[in-house]
Amino acid sequence: MIKLLIALTLLVLVGCAQNAQPLRGPVQLDQVNVVNLSNQTLTSVKIEVLSTRSKIVCKQVAPEGFCAFRFKERELRGETAQVDWQMGDQEWQVSIDASEVDISFDWYRVSLDLNLTADGKAKIIAVESN
Repeated sequence: MIKLLIALTLLVLVGCAQNAQPLRGPVQLDQVNVVNLSNQTLTSVKIEVLSTRSKIVCKQVAPEGFCAFRFKERELRGETAQVDWQMGDQEWQVSIDASEVDISFDWYRVSLDLNLTADGKAKIIAVESN
């Protein structure tokens, strides 16, 4: 009888352990892509993280093209960045907040796509990196 109780207890514990989610450490960022979703060339694209003054600059991004920046992994923190760009004679400036990016609970490393549109909108999308 005791052996049966021990066996049942072990089965319950093994079943619970299989459903447990592993703890994820901080999400790592290794790339930023500036994606032009318009039909015009973007110029003077600048992303600046306000707290660190770190900058990424693309001189030109072709229509429906992108500009990629790959770097050594670093922790993705929920920081605010300012994005500036020009399209023809129109200048755009928006603030984006990395804490608002949806990231799957089981992703460890991501790249961020910054999608810029013809109407001056900017949206960040996280993509799992391998």
